[in-house]
Amino acid sequence: MEIVIQQIRLDSDGRLRVQPVFAGPTDYKYIWRDATNVAWHEASGELYARDLLTPLEQFNRIVRAVAREYGDRLTFTSATAFVDLPGDIIAVLRKSGV
Repeated sequence: MEIVIQQIRLDSDGRLRVQPVFAGPTDYKYIWRDATNVAWHEASGELYARDLLTPLEQFNRIVRAVAREYGDRLTFTSATAFVDLPGDIIAVLRKSGV
């Protein structure tokens, strides 16, 4: 299933936070089963990589974990919000093929 990314931001620890939009009542609380150190923050509805990697590496890890564990494809739209991210990081993420 294609899942739209509503927002991407960096938290205070430098971790990329990816917030998907779901059509129904669902979440990614079992993403930890993928064993790639990707986690789901239930209160904010965001995915994040626990390891401090480059933003692109974090993003790729999150996207791949979701695809493997849930069969979902995270995707950008023109409405995806990039919050507090430098333009060069936004450009790299957009070029990632998602």
